[in-house]
Amino acid sequence: MRPEDRVLVGVDTSTATPIDAAVMHLRFAVEGTKLLAKLEVGAVAMSHRSPDPPFLGDEIMDLAVTETRAALRDRGCAVGLLAGLIHRENNASMRMASRNGWEPQGDPAEKGYVRWARRLN
Repeated sequence: MRPEDRVLVGVDTSTATPIDAAVMHLRFAVEGTKLLAKLEVGAVAMSHRSPDPPFLGDEIMDLAVTETRAALRDRGCAVGLLAGLIHRENNASMRMASRNGWEPQGDPAEKGYVRWARRLN
């Protein structure tokens, strides 16, 4: 972990034993006035996935946007890009990314991962 990374863990305390229901790890890089926020991990526990809205995964994506916008302001950057890799067979993650304004950025790489991104300003 780098000092400026953001790791957020969503804990469900409604059960007798608290459950880590979701996690997000963002890593930031700055180049001039551009900020890259790489979503290293965005995951929802199987016990907290639902076939119908509301989706906990969408909350993760909202948090990624919120954290990236805060990093844009803090670093004085004009443009931000949220990016991450999704395997071509991970349909749930691709649907989540699409619902939240992310778009694929080309064909899968050799191991089957596709870069997905969302621009923020």
